[in-house]
Amino acid sequence: MKKIILIIILIPILILFLKIFDWAFLTKDITVYPVKCEKKLVENFCSEPDGPLDIIIFRISRTEKEISRWEKASSTYTAVSLYKNCMITSYFNWSCEKFKEKSVDSKESFGLNEGKYWEDPPGKYIYYVSKQEWLKLRCGSNCSLSEYLLFVLLN
Repeated sequence: MKKIILIIILIPILILFLKIFDWAFLTKDITVYPVKCEKKLVENFCSEPDGPLDIIIFRISRTEKEISRWEKASSTYTAVSLYKNCMITSYFNWSCEKFKEKSVDSKESFGLNEGKYWEDPPGKYIYYVSKQEWLKLRCGSNCSLSEYLLFVLLN
């Protein structure tokens, strides 16, 4: 009987552990968690988060030196962009350049530095957080710890 109770307690804890942490790196995918800010960002700080946006997945091909960007379309993720002008040193350190209107003067770059996503120039109303922060924002601003844990278990 004690073993059954222990299993009943341990299963939700294991599920929580698996859901809270980002395991996409095991598949060589990088997941970034964007959040929209109600007001313009000041030094990448948002005083009034508006809410989390759909996650973005980057799939890295080190052999081809290219990165594809996957975004949610309806209920599935679809490749929306392929970047070939990339410098990849590892799955946690890479950068790509994208050009607007075929002009070198209007280039933008983005990438991962020690596992943290960045964009240059930075977005005015969008910033990126950890999976835990993103889940907390999805749960809601008045979400208690128990509500958060239940939210993570059910989503």
